[in-house]
Order: sequence, then C-alpha cells, then structure tokens
Amino acid sequence: MLAIANAPRFINRNAEQTLRAACDKFVTRFDEVVRIAGSRGLDLKAMMPSEIDALWNQAKATTHR
Repeated sequence: MLAIANAPRFINRNAEQTLRAACDKFVTRFDEVVRIAGSRGLDLKAMMPSEIDALWNQAKATTHR
C-alpha cells in the first residue's frame, strides 16, 4: 500500500490529487453503468459479473475521463 501511495511522486504528481481523480473517474463510470442498466430495464443485482463488465466497458467508451 505504501508503494502505491508513493507511486505518484515518481511521476511528479500529487498523491491526493491523483487519488481524487481516480475516484472521480470511477464514480463517473459507475454512474454511467447504472444509467445504461436503467435505460435497458436491467437489474444490476441480478446480473452476472461478466454482464456488468460489458456495461463497464460501454461506460468507459462513453465517458472520457
């Protein structure tokens, strides 16, 4: 964990800003997964992990963060 937390320093990035950006990116993509599922009438709780992964990949393609 310490190595991961320290990694941004080696690319001249602020660790906290890098973590916040990664979290924001995740939330944006997850919100898009929820939106896609809802628009298709899908229940995320009932879906297989591979089906959710497919939605995640679609969300990655449509979100540019």
